[in-house]
Amino acid sequence: MMEFPALCREELAAELMKIKDPLIVMHVRPDGDTVGSAAALCHIYAQFGVRADLICADPIPSRLLFLTENCGAGKYSESKQYTPIAVDVASPSQLGRVATLISPKIMIDHHGVGQAFAPHYIKTVSATGEIIADLAFFMLENKYIREITPELAEALYAAISSDTGCFKYSNASPETYRTAARLLEFGADAAKINHLLFESKRIEQLRAEALAVENMKLGANGKISYTTVTFAEMQEKGIEPEDTDTMIEAARCMEGTDIAFLVRQSGDREYKISLRSSGPDVASVAKIHGGGGHVRAAGCTLTADSTQDAVEILLPELEKLLL
Repeated sequence: MMEFPALCREELAAELMKIKDPLIVMHVRPDGDTVGSAAALCHIYAQFGVRADLICADPIPSRLLFLTENCGAGKYSESKQYTPIAVDVASPSQLGRVATLISPKIMIDHHGVGQAFAPHYIKTVSATGEIIADLAFFMLENKYIREITPELAEALYAAISSDTGCFKYSNASPETYRTAARLLEFGADAAKINHLLFESKRIEQLRAEALAVENMKLGANGKISYTTVTFAEMQEKGIEPEDTDTMIEAARCMEGTDIAFLVRQSGDREYKISLRSSGPDVASVAKIHGGGGHVRAAGCTLTADSTQDAVEILLPELEKLLL
């Protein structure tokens, strides 16, 4: 396996400023952290007079489009010679089909479990947005950028709030709160962002959450809760893949649950798995299946004959974490 050098913050800033045609790469099934981090880099590059383009294997969910609308980003063009920068991407598998188009030259990530695939700056904090916020503060203090605009502050705040569950998860450290406070001082509207991220939902998303409750089952004497969704169910209720993102939260909220997971059909014999826990290392299970993430929040893709088959693969592996 090829080894790639680790960068310090100063080296990362220097490398980023050299790039004239940046392509910001997000992970599959983009969430608020990868989108907010990507948008933030676009705002930073705009201060250099450089337009950054964006690429992702999957469409950005409609509920997150507000982050990219005013960041000055363009779309991937086959005619350009890019320097790709991956944000919030823990392993090559999270690049999806984009991996056949480009090879990232810089990797910025915060996950504790994954595989470095480029020269990288990896720091285990709440969100990649927290890393880029620290980078932006450093660049401002050293006059590499003129200002932290409200738009840049909001992209970074959204990235952090998204990955901390509006600051309710255990990954939010004292430094996370201090970073968020500084972003508020630079003009981030926390109330607006948190409403858009957590409270403003399409009717289809609410139907998906209702389905999550309807399909919920328990394992390990109630210590594991899980729910499933198939293509047929999604079609019947008019649910798009992006509407299923919060289904895992319904399982996670079950009283007495230590581990929760969602099995979502994503292809013929292909199932996307979302894993959450109150302590057990679910990333270790995700890694078995080529995925990754955090100790308490991870994901992977399984090949299985049905949702029940996928459940039967996962349950024994997750039950071992409770022993």
